[in-house]
Amino acid sequence: MQNIPIFTGVHGMATLILKEIPTSGLAYVLVRSVWKDNLAGLLAEGRDFCRAAGAETVYGAWDARTLPAEHAYDVWELTMERDALPQPPEAPPLTPLTAENGQDYLTVYNRCFAGMPGHASYDHRDLQRLAGKNLAFLVYRDGVPAAVAELGENKLEGLGVLPEYRGLGYPLALTALARLPGPTLSLRVASTNTRALALYHRIGFGGEKIVSRMYRLKEIPFPSAGSCDILTGRNERKCVVFHGREIEKRAGAGDRRRAVRGSLFPPAAAAADGL
Repeated sequence: MQNIPIFTGVHGMATLILKEIPTSGLAYVLVRSVWKDNLAGLLAEGRDFCRAAGAETVYGAWDARTLPAEHAYDVWELTMERDALPQPPEAPPLTPLTAENGQDYLTVYNRCFAGMPGHASYDHRDLQRLAGKNLAFLVYRDGVPAAVAELGENKLEGLGVLPEYRGLGYPLALTALARLPGPTLSLRVASTNTRALALYHRIGFGGEKIVSRMYRLKEIPFPSAGSCDILTGRNERKCVVFHGREIEKRAGAGDRRRAVRGSLFPPAAAAADGL
């Protein structure tokens, strides 16, 4: 199941995140534009489509705008100056992601983040995306994969520690962040991920800025959705198939896929039980 990058309905246009439905039952409606000021109608269309695809819970967002629905959580961006980064008490050895340990990376990452709202699961295509960039790392304990970390441009993109290795999160985060050139470091995290927030505040991150507000799309107050078309691809070929987080290659939307990932998913929200 893949995402639908361009969902065109009667009331507007949105991106539908469907790939998490098989693993967690979660789906997301990301508003792109609204026609005739009928935001509720567009949300209803997207919600009903996601439910028809098998979603149990559907979230909606339009950047940091307020939606006519039950507020669930916010995605915050935190920042700090690199010069204020503490030294790790004991730097855990970071093992770069390779073709040989890719399955270890997927296993730890998906186990850490399984079922967390706003989380995008990883598969072999993410390994290909990260291959050779020296941005993704594993930490092993006695030969067993225990944690993962992913970096971006002066940004901590992801941090996950398995529950049985709790306590590794603080030194791992500091060790990973020290690899960034700075001078200002940032990350994104869900406001409901209290354990991750406590870790990042302990490190020195602050200045919470809301980059996205997530709402739970229930039956009320939305009307029932009408008919709609789904457009994918550069040639806007009409289709009615369901797709997931990875947008089809023929959609020519590699850059758009990364933009969608950044606007919705805060992977730096480390696993709640493993820090």
